[in-house]
Amino acid sequence: MATKINKEIAIGIDIGTSYIKGSARTIDGLIISTYRKRTSVDVTNELIFTTKWWDDAKEVISGILSNCKDKQSNIIGICVSAIAPTLTVFDAENPNEAYSILYSTLPKKKSTYSQYDQSLTNERLAILRDIAIQKQFAKPCITDLVGYINYRLTNKLTINSISLCCLGTGISVFDNKELCINDRVYPNIVSVVENIGVVTEHCLKELDINSEIFVCGGCSDVFGSVLGSGIKNTEDRMIYLGTFGTLLKLEQEIEILLESKIIKTNPFNLKLSVPGFAKKIEEFSKEWCNNSLKILDKKAAEVSPGADGTIFLLPRWKNGMIPIGNYEFVSNNNSERIDLKSRAILESIGYAICLLEQISTKYNIYVSGGGAQSQIWLDIISIVLQNDVKTLQYSWESAGTADIAGRMYWGNTENLRTFYTSKTEFDKYKEGINSNCHKIKEYYYDKNWL
Repeated sequence: MATKINKEIAIGIDIGTSYIKGSARTIDGLIISTYRKRTSVDVTNELIFTTKWWDDAKEVISGILSNCKDKQSNIIGICVSAIAPTLTVFDAENPNEAYSILYSTLPKKKSTYSQYDQSLTNERLAILRDIAIQKQFAKPCITDLVGYINYRLTNKLTINSISLCCLGTGISVFDNKELCINDRVYPNIVSVVENIGVVTEHCLKELDINSEIFVCGGCSDVFGSVLGSGIKNTEDRMIYLGTFGTLLKLEQEIEILLESKIIKTNPFNLKLSVPGFAKKIEEFSKEWCNNSLKILDKKAAEVSPGADGTIFLLPRWKNGMIPIGNYEFVSNNNSERIDLKSRAILESIGYAICLLEQISTKYNIYVSGGGAQSQIWLDIISIVLQNDVKTLQYSWESAGTADIAGRMYWGNTENLRTFYTSKTEFDKYKEGINSNCHKIKEYYYDKNWL
């Protein structure tokens, strides 16, 4: 292992549905550079040309380095997270020939199957095998999206334990050999934090980088969010404020999930998943506030908790990918006031969480995703949940994966990124919040959303 110097950085890359994000951290845990770009991929397509994601990842790495104050920063490690489970087939002799299928892009199937159903996995595998035959791949390989990006970096064919587990009901019934084509090649199973190799000379030239870089096994985007939030224990909860609004519970401790190659049960439980959450918030900010989320936050902060009885109902995914309900306002007599509506949409995920789980004050509640950077929003959610919530200074998925890359190289270094913890007067607003909770519960039952 090379001598540690102040210029060394670990990089995390996250390939999401809307953005490709990157973060760089130093040995002391500080995030010193971030970069993001819109994805070049249309994720609504049933079949995706995967090389576009590789091009995006390269651009993000370049952007991270250009944003570093010290332009000579030396990358020592990379960790990739990506939309999971995203199965990918490619030709190892010409990896620019690569195609992916998301779990959500089989229109005839997504209303019938759970997200992590092995039947859905088998359906996608059959399609990818047919593609390899039709395109006459010389050396066809199947892995997940992280495994493909890692192959471009290292020429090593792998699949990380978290993604593999999410392809079925656990590795006990679904293993890496089921990802082979014609019994020829299948990926090695690797743990999240495992060092799988170094970036090849060819790839270093492609990235215009001059140093040895280690690459680790990587993980799903959800696990990147988990690491980015700071949650560690099964007693805690994580709220994700991004493409989806999510409430997540860990099923195993973080240390186990980082180190294990064999994970026999799903690593986390998505207790709430609201499709298109960030997009809906952005639509309202555009309609009401000239596309400014900061103005929307400000208007929401000017209204008392409970929004004078104005509430906003959220749909959710039940049993994986089966949608339940639609977005809907239930307004009071001042229904046209933008400030009331702004407050209501920011409170909404808190009420949706209260409907599904009794949040105990013994829980530590962590928040990740782009919305976690809004302290006003965290305070608003905190009041609805009647509990403090906290978030790290940077809580992107890519900050979590940068922590993984750092851990692979430096070991378990102390993370010095600071938490923001909400501080609110719960008792002052308890009566109004409870009243709204009862009202929302009645609406959800009447609509058969629960």
